[in-house]
Amino acid sequence: MEKLFKENVKRVFYEPRHWRLALEDVKQIQIQFLNFSPPEYDILIIASAVVDGKEKTLHFYEGVAAKKKPIEGERTLGKVQINDEDIYFIDGYTSLDFLKNLLEKWCRGEKRGLTGFVGNFLGIKGEAEVNIKMLKPLFKPGEEVTTNYLYQCKGSIKTQRGETEFNILVKRFLPREPVDRGNREYGIMRALPSEMVPRVHGGLVNQALVTKGEPQVLVLFIDFIKEGIEIGKEIWDLMEEIAREKERGIEHKAQLERLYAIVQEAVDQVIFPFHESCFKAWHSLGATIEPQDEYYQWYFKELQENLAALKNAELITEEKKEGLLGTFTEAWEKILEDVRATEIHRDLMWRQIMRTKKGNLVILDLDEHIKGHAGKDLADVCAANRFIAEDLPCLNKEYVRDIAEKLNQLIVDGYLKNAEKTKAKWANRLRETLLVYLAYRHLHDAAYYAPAWRGAVDNETRSRYKRYVDFSMKWFEKSIKQLEIVLRGI
Repeated sequence: MEKLFKENVKRVFYEPRHWRLALEDVKQIQIQFLNFSPPEYDILIIASAVVDGKEKTLHFYEGVAAKKKPIEGERTLGKVQINDEDIYFIDGYTSLDFLKNLLEKWCRGEKRGLTGFVGNFLGIKGEAEVNIKMLKPLFKPGEEVTTNYLYQCKGSIKTQRGETEFNILVKRFLPREPVDRGNREYGIMRALPSEMVPRVHGGLVNQALVTKGEPQVLVLFIDFIKEGIEIGKEIWDLMEEIAREKERGIEHKAQLERLYAIVQEAVDQVIFPFHESCFKAWHSLGATIEPQDEYYQWYFKELQENLAALKNAELITEEKKEGLLGTFTEAWEKILEDVRATEIHRDLMWRQIMRTKKGNLVILDLDEHIKGHAGKDLADVCAANRFIAEDLPCLNKEYVRDIAEKLNQLIVDGYLKNAEKTKAKWANRLRETLLVYLAYRHLHDAAYYAPAWRGAVDNETRSRYKRYVDFSMKWFEKSIKQLEIVLRGI
């Protein structure tokens, strides 16, 4: 069977959208069976590949069920022939039997080959019978999955003590960089206050691959947020309603107050407490970012990549590129070098703050958290407000842009009020730090959309991405000018 997997892995398992690798860049593929229990397998695909001009080793975990015929709802990875008979490889996390067996083994405290478990499912230790009533992937066929797959699983579990209902989110990681993203998310979810994150039960781990002294988390099992609402949707819908009523000359005071209240709530209940809890847990000595730190290396690596993307898209000249590199380097040396660090989300967007059925807010997608500057997270949500204002279909753009800027001012003022009350060391020079990262974020957005604009094959797609590039470049130019004025005054 191992030979079969090895012979067919490129054809059956290789998905460029998901691996984000060009097939010609893959130099070697190895298959490691973490669990070999036909017809169920846990495999690790180890790919040696050239990434950004450097040879790297990347790990891709798959839970697989081999079947003669898939049933409705199962996601087929591929098909092979054995003795003239078709055998389908199924994504195990869409297979009722695969997931049932996994959860029952977890409850009994058993291993699955080289895999094991951390935490415990619903506090159960011992014999249990799992009945899965609903299992579905939370992504569409063909949809790009970047660093994880998400599935919702509802059912019940019966023990000698009775029967318990469950509704969980299954998060299967595709480790690229950092390779320990599963461990990062599991660790921070356990460290943060329980009201700030969904309940995490634990996960499936690869005991044969230890990262930073711990087995590598492959899959997390987290409470699914019933009837949860992304506050990003609340913000978008309110801004759209406000813009529409403005055009009709209707009073919209209540909607504005609600919009401001949502953003203030996010700052007070999630964003500031997140940084505060992380600072207390990991960074209370108040160290700054040093050149050997991962965050420092990310800052300059991504900066150069984004500037190169703009130059390749002919949005800036080589001279302009070098000048901008100098400005951001100066910003680090004059501002960021002295800013104390806390743990940050690093990829914070409004849609990653969710309102639960009970009304409280929780923060999601914590697998990329890193020791960094709080101003980076604030800049990301401020840039998101500007993006909403620019992308919103309305006649009075200046009006919605003004609302976005008021929201951004509210975010900074609200954060600083919290910081003053608690004497937050990591919030020093926050306004200046925010200027740096706003320019950095708008640069990133322009660089992200530029290749899609240049590579578009139809006018509609080209026009859509050109608009994203245009307003990202507009905000970038505004932000970099503000930053240059501040730097001249230091």
